[in-house]
Amino acid sequence: MPKLFGPITKFGLRRRTLPVVFVLVAAFAVTHGLWSTHVNFGHSSHIDVMRQVEVNKAVRDGYIYPRWIADFYYGRGSPIFNFYAPLMYIAGEIFCYFGLAPYIAVKITYILCVMLAALAMYFLAREIWDLPAALFAAVLYAMAPYMLTDLYIRAALAEMGGFVFLPLAMYFLLRESKTNSTQDAARAAAAIALLCLSHNISALIGVPVLIIWAIFIKENASYKKLFLAIGLGLLMSAFFWAPALYETKYLDAAANLTQGEYHYSKHFVSLQKLFDPTWSFGSPMNDEGPGMSTQVGTLHWFALALALTWFGLSPRKWDLRKKGAAAFILIGLIGLFFTNSVSKPLWDFLPLLPFVQFPFRFLLIATLGLTGVAGASVILVGDKFGRRWAWISSAALILACVALYGPFTEARYWLHDKSDPNRILKVTKERAKEALATGLVLEVHELLKPKILREYRETKTTAKDDYLPKWVKEKPQFYYAEKFEVTAGDAKVRLRQSREYMNLFYVEASTPASILIHTFYFPGWTAWKNGRELPLEADAETGEIVITAPAGDYEMLLSFDDTPVRIFAKFLSISAAVGIIAWMGVAQYQRIRTDGPNSRKPRHRRHPLRHRRLLIRRRRP
Repeated sequence: MPKLFGPITKFGLRRRTLPVVFVLVAAFAVTHGLWSTHVNFGHSSHIDVMRQVEVNKAVRDGYIYPRWIADFYYGRGSPIFNFYAPLMYIAGEIFCYFGLAPYIAVKITYILCVMLAALAMYFLAREIWDLPAALFAAVLYAMAPYMLTDLYIRAALAEMGGFVFLPLAMYFLLRESKTNSTQDAARAAAAIALLCLSHNISALIGVPVLIIWAIFIKENASYKKLFLAIGLGLLMSAFFWAPALYETKYLDAAANLTQGEYHYSKHFVSLQKLFDPTWSFGSPMNDEGPGMSTQVGTLHWFALALALTWFGLSPRKWDLRKKGAAAFILIGLIGLFFTNSVSKPLWDFLPLLPFVQFPFRFLLIATLGLTGVAGASVILVGDKFGRRWAWISSAALILACVALYGPFTEARYWLHDKSDPNRILKVTKERAKEALATGLVLEVHELLKPKILREYRETKTTAKDDYLPKWVKEKPQFYYAEKFEVTAGDAKVRLRQSREYMNLFYVEASTPASILIHTFYFPGWTAWKNGRELPLEADAETGEIVITAPAGDYEMLLSFDDTPVRIFAKFLSISAAVGIIAWMGVAQYQRIRTDGPNSRKPRHRRHPLRHRRLLIRRRRP
């Protein structure tokens, strides 16, 4: 190879490319249970596939950001994605667009989430610790018990987004703190916006974590700049969360989400359960028999003990390593605190916290903190015995991670009994192959198609009726082949066009008439005649749309439009995005004006520590 490219290739391949490839391959191997044509078992796996099927149908109908899904509740519809963060399913739609089945798109989204989460943790740990420690932290994060619980037991696709975007936002905030770079601030804001769009609850409990992180890791950037990045990230996602917060008054959300078996007081995790290494596919609702594993992880506890030892023995200088370790430890302890019943007074006091429902969801925060500080265990060995032993300890800990957590990556799969489709079988891959050979069972995805979801089952949007409009007094029990009926007056109505978010009718009315549309009413539904809005309301019993149509022959358009709150929220998001672009432009202009066009610092000034290490290696015989 020419001498010119030798050092560049050597540096890039060994110092950058190979570690990233290792992390991605290791994370990909963790997802081996998804490498099949069967729908994976999970408490919400069938709901994930249903949502992906419906998002795919809506996007193909031209509804790019589908706040309304038409097929749920026997074709009456639901405003689910007005309230439930849609990013994971929109990401899955990319794969559906290229012809993959929705259930395969869901699997790919899961796999990418694990790989990106491990990569985000690697970059975050690499900014604080050295390379061996960062590699261990990345593998430990990908194989963390709660990550595997979300992947193989809960099937919590949206929460997987929290595993990705929370450490990614922390990484860019740390970069901004070190470089005082506007570009890093913009990247941090984008990661925070994606966090809010991926999972409501992860954003709710994650944003305070980001504030704590920003307070601890401040170096060159000001607190004002760090918090401005957080604020802009929230504003960029306001088009989703602002209408969701305001329009919850049109649902019975509090009763469905926070009462009865979903009340947080029933799901606190005992200290024993945090240490219990038992693994099972049970449900958190199961009071009898094996429930769901809520362990932190044996290796995580061991790594925390080593990290605390390092924290106590290391020099007192309050450098970035000390700051990062302190922040990670505090974040981990906060996560553990909120999983336990000792935190109940705060659950009772804080207004939005009951919507988290399950305190074990704070294991996401605990896992993030305990994994981030785990790199200190490798640093402890390296500081004591040298860099070679740091690499040996990192490899040993990675192997221990595989040995301890590897058995948790075994998957189960769903099958339907053909004679009774309501009977679901949970089987291993070998048992699934044997059962399908008998011809007595069906694959789950064969029963999760739009027509079946619309006409033959209730198809709730979540485990309960979380997003059922408050005007619905009694849920429908069957599907109407006709989308409308005339309930008063003399009129003939024909349906000319039907899409996810609109219906076009032709009306021939001799007298004013009332037309009942078999779609649930929700703010945003509007009827139009020749550009003029028609009176529209909710039926007192069914909660379906009732339109008062005037006499005459005309076309009538019924469409799901943006409300003033949604329009204002979009304005906030667009303004924040434009503000970030302008902020970056002004910063770039000032830098060029001050330092000239060649203002980018050379490598040895941008990465002085890495440059010194490289020089030392080159000087060695």
